[in-house]
Amino acid sequence: MIHYSDDELTKIQADALLIEVDCLGNLVGDLHHAIQRCLPDVYLSFRKFFDEGHVEPGRLLTLERPGQVPRCVFFLATRVHPSGKARIAFFESGIGQLTEHVLRMGIKSVAIPQFQADLKNGSADFKLRFLSAFARIPQINLTFFPSQNEKATSKRVVIFTDGGAEPNPGVGGYGVVLRSGDFYKEISEGFRWTSNNRMELLAAIKGLEALKAACRVRLHSDSRYVIDYVNLGMLFRLAAKKWRGKKVQNVDLWKRFLDAYLRHEVELVWVKGHAGIADNERCDALASEAIHGHELRVDEGFSEKQKVPAEAAKAVVNAATLMTTSSKLKKVGDLCRKCQTPLIRRETKKHRPGAAFWYQWYLYCEACQRIYHVEEAKIFPTPDKPAK
Repeated sequence: MIHYSDDELTKIQADALLIEVDCLGNLVGDLHHAIQRCLPDVYLSFRKFFDEGHVEPGRLLTLERPGQVPRCVFFLATRVHPSGKARIAFFESGIGQLTEHVLRMGIKSVAIPQFQADLKNGSADFKLRFLSAFARIPQINLTFFPSQNEKATSKRVVIFTDGGAEPNPGVGGYGVVLRSGDFYKEISEGFRWTSNNRMELLAAIKGLEALKAACRVRLHSDSRYVIDYVNLGMLFRLAAKKWRGKKVQNVDLWKRFLDAYLRHEVELVWVKGHAGIADNERCDALASEAIHGHELRVDEGFSEKQKVPAEAAKAVVNAATLMTTSSKLKKVGDLCRKCQTPLIRRETKKHRPGAAFWYQWYLYCEACQRIYHVEEAKIFPTPDKPAK
């Protein structure tokens, strides 16, 4: 799992810490002063390694600290000179040694400063190589923490996404909500023929691509397909294999996602759908509106792999006709969009405590078990009427 933290070094709860160094006895970036201040014993141990001539390009040095946090510190020399560029060969050699040590020592979590590998040219390539190496052992928790400069300059952004297709595959759409301070933006699009997973993934892509500068992002999705593919390392394994694989789907979108992902510091968080989370519900509404809108685009990547069957094409046309007359289901007796069964009303038995809002009742299809929420059933807690 991949996490990001703002904590000081002394507060990061990880089994191990990785520190970039050069071959002249310096800690890379602003870690030099931070380590001296927060972990003086670590700094003194590194200086001893250097004085004894152990610091070499691409060599991983290990400092064990029994009973302390972190219990192990790794030093990796990624460059020869402080002002020199990091070398890919040094980096890959050290990371290979690191994965072996982590497994051998039973380490469960590793804290990593944002790679200073070559900030002039960007550190995306180094980060991808690191994540690809650890993709083989997804049970290891990776926590990245920024430099003081990155803390001060990087904008924080919260993104919620949702997407779907009716039926699957069928007419699809996605919705995105972005927040950063007072900034708020919504994005949505509809497509004539696509799948649920492609819309969930495209929503995440569109959210990240909307950011003009490098940001610190917390992206929320109710799609296990998107969240687990990244957090469990499958995406990075696929990239390391040059995108080859017989059963790999949506490669066109995953390539696009990875490019956007590496430009930012992105933490992906799974949220439960239809649980009263306001921005998640808004994304669901945006996706639904896009599906039943008048302008539907062509999903080129999906259409190339799977042609629209004749019956499905007819259904798409019928759906487009239906959109012009009835965009939302609002009452008992309206027909389910998926199976055309009349809907019934059901009362909500319970809702999540502390939710921004909840639905007192909903429309339900007994045939396909699909649920439809309507605005008139939405309840907002007030000080006089707290959520129970």
